[in-house]
Amino acid sequence: TSGGKITAKKIVLAIGNPSSLFTELKDLVQPFITYVVTARFATAPIANDLYWDTLDPYFYYRLVDEHTLMVGGSDIAADQTDTQQPFEKIKQFITKHFPGDHEITNEWSGTIFHTADNLPYVFSHPHAGGKLFIATGYGGNGMIGSVLASLVLGELVFGEMHDASDLLSYRRTGASIPPLAKRGKAAAGVKQFASFGKTTEFTGKKLMICKVINDTKIVVFKIKDNYYAINNTCTHAGGSLCDGTLTDTAIQCPLHGAKFDVTTGAVAGPPAVRPVEKYAVRVKGDAIEVEVETDGAKSTTPPEPKKTYWKQLGIFTFFALLFGATQILFQYFSFSKNDLPNSFIRGCAFTGATLISLALFSSAIFKWFPKTADYWRFRRYCGVSGFSFIFGHVLGVLYLVKFDLSLIYFSLNPFQNPIIFGSIGFSIFLPMALTSTDWAVDKLTHKWWKRLHRLVYIAYLSAIFHFVSINPIALKTPPGYLLLGITTLALFGQLFWFFKTAKVAKFCSLGTLIGFLIITAAIITGYVVYTHYFLPTP
Repeated sequence: TSGGKITAKKIVLAIGNPSSLFTELKDLVQPFITYVVTARFATAPIANDLYWDTLDPYFYYRLVDEHTLMVGGSDIAADQTDTQQPFEKIKQFITKHFPGDHEITNEWSGTIFHTADNLPYVFSHPHAGGKLFIATGYGGNGMIGSVLASLVLGELVFGEMHDASDLLSYRRTGASIPPLAKRGKAAAGVKQFASFGKTTEFTGKKLMICKVINDTKIVVFKIKDNYYAINNTCTHAGGSLCDGTLTDTAIQCPLHGAKFDVTTGAVAGPPAVRPVEKYAVRVKGDAIEVEVETDGAKSTTPPEPKKTYWKQLGIFTFFALLFGATQILFQYFSFSKNDLPNSFIRGCAFTGATLISLALFSSAIFKWFPKTADYWRFRRYCGVSGFSFIFGHVLGVLYLVKFDLSLIYFSLNPFQNPIIFGSIGFSIFLPMALTSTDWAVDKLTHKWWKRLHRLVYIAYLSAIFHFVSINPIALKTPPGYLLLGITTLALFGQLFWFFKTAKVAKFCSLGTLIGFLIITAAIITGYVVYTHYFLPTP
């Protein structure tokens, strides 16, 4: 929209040139001009099929109707200025391969955008917190590329990974994306008049000259005895206005015919909807000067330094340790009564289980209130610190029994020995904690990292069965009530979003089936745990 405002929680940007809206994406695709010619024959020279050869440059051709043949291709890079030669190549191709009298009826061109390996890029913007999704670089294969992109994006917007996500990621070609450039009206930089050239350069019919000043492409026009300067890049598809046609005070872009008033930069004709930037011009003697931002005050935002989170981590660690110390002291002075080893074991257990429950509950909060997703690292901190306390709990148990595993694993039946439930949860939480780093995500790839961390549901349910059956009396204390309360919230949040996501998939996806199997197994296991540990023995 050229004048309205649209607000959304998430944006899918499916566009040929993404840098027209997000400048940090400028290196992802390169523009090419593709050409098409139609020729009318007395009788169709080919069957009614679509043909595409492997020449370089390639040609494709098909029938428009029973008399008209359409031939396209002969692509060239957008920065090449010879726009007539490709049409001639196509016409020569028609004459050579489709003999017979014919009449050229139409010819036109358009812009397509290619990636480094001609496969599309479909991905979540790495610096937008799961709010911006990009699909670009289809080249000449828009019908195929767009369908494939829709399948991948349909998963990405829900935080899932499609099987083709890694294949279509920009990372496959070694491309990188700097942080998001700041949006909105930039603060005005320091502008100064810089030398552009001499008035004597405008000779004869030469009414426009293009140059680059401070990395800015500028074209200066001479209209009668006045000089005007605008940005040389068309706001529609990035064409060079200097290669266009000047009529009175309107410059027409050579790519798609967009027109701009050179005296104001305003749009004078479609398909452009945004004006080009205008620059002040002054003439001193025969010297032409253009007012541009100086090197130290460019309008583009420099890349932000990579963020570090040590301060956040330090603050969270302090409060996590304070919470753990409070739990241990409560056990020591209230429940375990001066029994330090057991106070340490129970305090670590309650702290770890509570923090892990809080981590799972926070993931549901992020979905209910998307703005809070900016603090997603809080979930990681809760999970890793929770496991750290669980690790302390395990060490305390081993110390208490003098590392005699036969006393711990006196039975491998979890309905007779609840430590088995705890061991299952611990064995899953361990690799999850060790891979809860940005480095691990990059090494494993998000797809395999996600698969590993989805085991959290099995680990968490095992942990619940462990702490509700190992010592039910301890749960009837303030730390126990807190743990049970957050556990209930975490389970509710996970179930809510499971059914909401399953409903979108019409309850027909593989993930939905696996989810129902886990829920069913949890209900059955919970019932057996209840009958073994809570019902009185006859």
